[in-house]
Amino acid sequence: MTKFRLSMVVFALSAGCSSPEASGGGSPTRGPLPETGEVGQVTQRSQLADSTVFNIVDLGTGAWLNMMSDQEAVTLQVFYIGDKTTASGHFPSTAVLVDTISLDPFQAKGHSLNLSHAAFAGGYGSLLVDAIGVSPTTVFQTYLTSQPGNVTQDVGGSVYQGSVFRIPVFRGSTNVVLAVTNQSDFATDVVFTQSEGPGYEGIQSLVPLSTYKFDSTLCNFTWPPVSAARPAYLQVAASQPGATLAVSGYVVYSNAKWRVAPVPVHGALF
Repeated sequence: MTKFRLSMVVFALSAGCSSPEASGGGSPTRGPLPETGEVGQVTQRSQLADSTVFNIVDLGTGAWLNMMSDQEAVTLQVFYIGDKTTASGHFPSTAVLVDTISLDPFQAKGHSLNLSHAAFAGGYGSLLVDAIGVSPTTVFQTYLTSQPGNVTQDVGGSVYQGSVFRIPVFRGSTNVVLAVTNQSDFATDVVFTQSEGPGYEGIQSLVPLSTYKFDSTLCNFTWPPVSAARPAYLQVAASQPGATLAVSGYVVYSNAKWRVAPVPVHGALF
C-alpha cells in the first residue's frame, strides 16, 4: 500500500458547492464528467493496511478509533489533517502528529478523537494512521466509532480505496452530506451526480490529502419523495485515471443522520 507524504505541492484549483461554515461564498465550477469504462483493477481487497487515510464529517458528541495489529508488533502514528477545499478555494494545513500507539501482536488499542481540534474546523477533516517501518507484515486494522448513534465502521485497508462510489438515498430523504478526501499523490477533479434527477456538481483539482465537504442541499440536489416509484443514489467519481478517494458521510431522513461508509465500484453510471 502507498505511503503518504505529508508535505504536498499546492495546485491551482476551483471548487464547487460546499458547506456554509467553510465556504464563505464563491461560485461552483462544473468539472468534466468522469471517463466511462473500467477505472481500476482489483486483485484482492483487504481490511489490513500499513497506512490508511479516512475522513470524518459532523460526528456529533464523540468519536474514537480502535486499532488492531496482526501477527507482528507495530507502532502507529495518528495524524490530524486540516487541509480543506471549498467553493472559496484551497486552504492548506500541515498534518499534526497527535498520538503514537504501540501494539503487540494481535492486540487492540484506542485513540479518542479531539473533535475540537483545529483540523476538524467546520465539522470535518481527515486522519492518517501510519505504521512506522516498511515491513509488508506490519499491518493493522482500523475502526471508527461515533456518537450519537453508536455507529462502528471499518475505515482501513484497500476495501475503502477507489475512484467511484455510490451512496444509496432512501425515498423521502432530504439531504446527503459527504466528506471526500484525495488519497492520491496528484490532484484530481471530482464529480457528483444523481441517478434520479439532474443533479450535477464538479470540483476541480482536489489536491492530495485535501478534504471537500459536499452538501446536496447547497448544491440544489433534490431527492425522490416517499411516494416515488424507486429510491436513488448519489455517485462520487474521480475523473483522473488512477486517482483514489476516501468517502464518508450521512443521509438525512426523517430528521435523523443515517451514516454511510461506501465501498468503491468499477465503471461509472454517467
